[in-house]
Amino acid sequence: MYRYHTVSEIHRHPEGPSYEAYGIVCIEGEGEDARQVAYVGDVSCDGAALAALVALCNEEELSPLHLVNVVDDWLYEQEFPLT
Repeated sequence: MYRYHTVSEIHRHPEGPSYEAYGIVCIEGEGEDARQVAYVGDVSCDGAALAALVALCNEEELSPLHLVNVVDDWLYEQEFPLT
């Protein structure tokens, strides 16, 4: 079973200010057998919006093979909403 989680990251730019961003990590298994199987970092600075995407990934039992494509589609939709 895969579980997706939002992760907080601090990014430092050599020529600008630091900023907080959020990424997604996918964990397979539980307890001592748990291991990270996918990770996409620096997806968004909006933690609440990304948490909604993570909840959808968990609800739909997304395969980690599709995580990058889902994030890419989500980012496109954020930039160019269909409605």
